Amino acid sequence: MICGDNRTDFIIKIADIKKNESILTVGVAHIPEIEKIIENRVKTCVCIDLDKTKLRQASKYTHKTIFIYGDITKPPKDFLKKFDTIIMLEVLEHIEEDLQTLKILHSLLKKGGKLVISVPNKHLLHLLNPLRYTQHKRHYSLGEITSKLKKTRFAIKYTNTVESPKLLFDLYAHLFFKYILRKTVDFGILTGKKDKTYLQNNSKSKGLDCLVVAVKT
Repeated sequence: MICGDNRTDFIIKIADIKKNESILTVGVAHIPEIEKIIENRVKTCVCIDLDKTKLRQASKYTHKTIFIYGDITKPPKDFLKKFDTIIMLEVLEHIEEDLQTLKILHSLLKKGGKLVISVPNKHLLHLLNPLRYTQHKRHYSLGEITSKLKKTRFAIKYTNTVESPKLLFDLYAHLFFKYILRKTVDFGILTGKKDKTYLQNNSKSKGLDCLVVAVKT
């Protein structure tokens, strides 16, 4: 069983990154927990995002990560076949053309490269998720996201449904701090760093997110 004390630990373990790899993360948090850890473990860590404010804030926490203001659906030409691993968490649901975006991600990976991707699961509790109605284009079942990955020439290496209902409590707290108090806080402020929700279960009724590791074929 793959496990970790929190989301960041879990993602880094399943990404299985190596010292000489080039890593791309798509979408950045104000506090870039994943980049902070992997930038010292890999050859190159690059992050692309469309939010200049978040990029500027995230750069204060890192030393080696290269932050790029840009659109993953229109990536720089020098990104082609450059990366060993791409990590894209909770981004695809915001993009109109998801299938085309997966094709682009495939083109950015070296042969045998890995894509670590998470998207909201089609869970009834997501009816309470305000982003479902304001920012998300769609949610996915585990079968739907793996089917789209296979259509874009990825082989599925690992699947899981993760995150407990407390994800929504964290989300509401995050939005409250961001829009009401105008403060930047890391996601998970109510529940702390220790979090055992990222455990293998693949349960449609429990996990609020779908998590997949796919390999370029």
